[in-house]
Amino acid sequence: MTLPVPYDPDRVFLEIESAAEIMTDTQAVADQLSELKKSRLAALTLDQMKTCKSRAEAEVRALANPDYEEYVVGMIEAGRIANRAKARYFNLMGLRDDRRTQEVSHRTLTR
Repeated sequence: MTLPVPYDPDRVFLEIESAAEIMTDTQAVADQLSELKKSRLAALTLDQMKTCKSRAEAEVRALANPDYEEYVVGMIEAGRIANRAKARYFNLMGLRDDRRTQEVSHRTLTR
């Protein structure tokens, strides 16, 4: 049984560390956008109140505002990117575990 590439724990550590950094950064952006969603809607609602008769009407117009739609689409995309980064991190962790098992099995068979 020959392993395709020598196992390099230092390289694996660096890859996992890089993936963890990307995961936390992208999650922070997604969380921030999510937290600011109500503030964005409130600002647009206040802007609409200049020309509306009621707060309810202003909020409906704010929800229909293309700027708000763009914000929500961006927020959802940031969440998707964060989820993909999280999946990559956990995939690397699983690969690391599989590779360790493969290394142990290889050493046991070559004794």
